[in-house]
Amino acid sequence: MSKKKSYLIETLIKLIKQDEITKSMLDYQFLVFKGTYSYIPNDEFVKIKEKYNKKEHLSSLHPIIDKHFSEEELQQLVEFHSSPLSKKMYSNNFNLDLQNASAKFIADIENELTPINIKYQKEKNNEKNE
Repeated sequence: MSKKKSYLIETLIKLIKQDEITKSMLDYQFLVFKGTYSYIPNDEFVKIKEKYNKKEHLSSLHPIIDKHFSEEELQQLVEFHSSPLSKKMYSNNFNLDLQNASAKFIADIENELTPINIKYQKEKNNEKNE
């Protein structure tokens, strides 16, 4: 891969905020992992977290982007994602609205699941008491 293509890929990753998305995703996922794998000692967990970091993940995206886009296409993508329209698309207000919509969607699912879970929990407790 040429230096120019590598530079364009790095630039694109920053412009589409993939570095921020990756950080958020890893922070959240490691929080989930910490709860799921609660028996792993903290020092072991820290080693894994250091190994699978944001830089490593972003580096793993380079060959994929390289495979799917030519240098000329990457240049066009960088130009587009540097435009005022693209900046509007990646603005904090737009992203906040998307995040809020996603959070509401998940909350709606949880609101539907909670009473169903309580119903079955009560049934299971009644079976144990009989």
